[in-house]
Amino acid sequence: EILSLLVVRQASRAEQQAYDDWRNAVARAEQLDTEKYTFENPWTGKTETVVYNDETQMRLRMQKLLLPDQLKLAADTASARTTLTILSLENTLEPLLLGLHDAQEDVAAKRRERVLAEEALARAKASLAAGRITQSDLDDAALSVRKAQAAQNASVRALENLIRSYNRFAGAPLDRKLTVSLEPSGILPLLSADDYVLQALQNRLEIRSRRTNIQLLERSLEILAFRDLNKYDADIASEYTRTGYDLEKARTELPETQKAITAEIRAGMLDLRMAQLDLESAKRNLATQKAKLASLMAQIDAGRLAAWADDSLRAAVTSMESGVRTSQLALDNEVRRFRQAAGTGPSLEGP
Repeated sequence: EILSLLVVRQASRAEQQAYDDWRNAVARAEQLDTEKYTFENPWTGKTETVVYNDETQMRLRMQKLLLPDQLKLAADTASARTTLTILSLENTLEPLLLGLHDAQEDVAAKRRERVLAEEALARAKASLAAGRITQSDLDDAALSVRKAQAAQNASVRALENLIRSYNRFAGAPLDRKLTVSLEPSGILPLLSADDYVLQALQNRLEIRSRRTNIQLLERSLEILAFRDLNKYDADIASEYTRTGYDLEKARTELPETQKAITAEIRAGMLDLRMAQLDLESAKRNLATQKAKLASLMAQIDAGRLAAWADDSLRAAVTSMESGVRTSQLALDNEVRRFRQAAGTGPSLEGP
């Protein structure tokens, strides 16, 4: 569904156009003579050669030695932009999918609570008939059923709203029904923060683009200095000066970008470790509740407690299991975004 979105199709078309422009420039450069051109004189039938003046030779050298690499950078950037667009949309989609999954689990939990309330009401009616409780107790049980039903209805409406939000994002009919099934992977980063910083400084698009741009600006300065044109031609001298300023700016921005990415990756690793610890804590709490449930069930099996004595705890354990699963899915998403940030991108802060 992401690949069919307009913004992705536009990025793909821009990528193809940039690639075509680059290949065309390469083909033209291969045939280009930067010093002269030769033609057959139609009047004499002889082959004649015209040597270009210095400025023309310089401009042709730009077209032959610089333009193809400039367009290659543009093509590589356009290709990376398509990938980043898709990944950014996936990152936008993740909270919607996780929200849908959580809402589905909440509907199931509210349904269990309603069933427990209805069973409690049935027992209350029997107890009232046997004279073990008062009418007020029965009214409380009936009120609990109504509250549980209202909570279930609200949960269903929340799920329906999230489905409409997802369908709107995907460009699908708003009333399309869907169910989300997500499987947690539990795969965490295996390398140290320093290793991921090194990867990011090598692979991130903004780093690669800045480094290549510096190289192109250096080459541009060399070409502009062809036969010292930058010293006595005012226009070329002005262009040479502007290019020099652009080069110094690019050289200054590169270490700043490297510093920002380093801080981003280190902070991202810390956030992942904290999320992992929170998940482990939730799992321990779940294990504790499961142990209590097992003890309660043993007492029920021994006849010391009523058969329905474990209903509430069983429902609570099921809800906790759902919460742990959701937390694991959320952590998986954070890990995926972190690995993206250590690669081409996008950054953890967004595109």
